[in-house]
Amino acid sequence: MNSFKDKDVVNYLNSFVTENAGRDFIFLPSSASSLRFPGLWEDWNIDSETRYFNSIKSSVPPEQPITLVLSESLESFSFTGDSLRYFSDYSVSIPQTDGSILYYEGNLEFKMINLNNWMIYYWKDNAIEDIPSWSDLKGSNN
Repeated sequence: MNSFKDKDVVNYLNSFVTENAGRDFIFLPSSASSLRFPGLWEDWNIDSETRYFNSIKSSVPPEQPITLVLSESLESFSFTGDSLRYFSDYSVSIPQTDGSILYYEGNLEFKMINLNNWMIYYWKDNAIEDIPSWSDLKGSNN
């Protein structure tokens, strides 16, 4: 979460598996976003994550943080073999240079593997009703 507040792409990317982890990174967008951005998600990878993060970072005034909130009251964990499954509701607020704030929310599922720290190799995003989701944020900034 500090990577959002600090707008630190290196810290953000350290949350994900790399090629030498023995697993590929998979992102599954919300259903609505799959229809809204056809073809974008088939080849989504760490480079796509980098582009989207740098894009949102550049749209935010330097003195303003990007805010990510994961709902501690609604999060859950489960262990399966060498993986951890994490579920949570989230909200992301992105201040814009014109003074407006873009807002996204939904719930997510991460599958992570511990390679000296927990790293995400699977991310499934789910929208909540008609509210823009994290997938919409990624799709409109790639």
